[in-house]
Amino acid sequence: MRIGQYRISACLCVALLICLATTVLAEEKAEKKSGKKAAAANDDNDGNRLPAHFGDLVDDSQREAIYKIQDEFRPQIEELEAKLTAARDKMRAAMRDVLTPEQQKKLDDALAKAKKGKGGAKAKRAKAKKPAAEATNAS
Repeated sequence: MRIGQYRISACLCVALLICLATTVLAEEKAEKKSGKKAAAANDDNDGNRLPAHFGDLVDDSQREAIYKIQDEFRPQIEELEAKLTAARDKMRAAMRDVLTPEQQKKLDDALAKAKKGKGGAKAKRAKAKKPAAEATNAS
């Protein structure tokens, strides 16, 4: 009987150690990630980022040349993005004008609901996935 109690105690101790080790590793991983983000934010590159897959290819001088190119094109891109936003807003207003006042009210309600995160296409997809997931878990 005494041997059984020792085995149970030993198993509980091992389980506790595993839980603690897992927690410590998870915290270290989170600290490393936040440290990388902080280091990236502190870089003296004015918010520039290398395009995808460039990081392993370029040396420091090439990196700086790419950052300089990005700085040269940034004002032009920002201007175009502002024009694009204005054009989209104008298009949405024109599409809204096609609707009846009742439809406009329904649209406003739907947009407000989506903005709160309670409705919209994203919520409908989540609701559709939920019953399927529950059915899978039940079997």
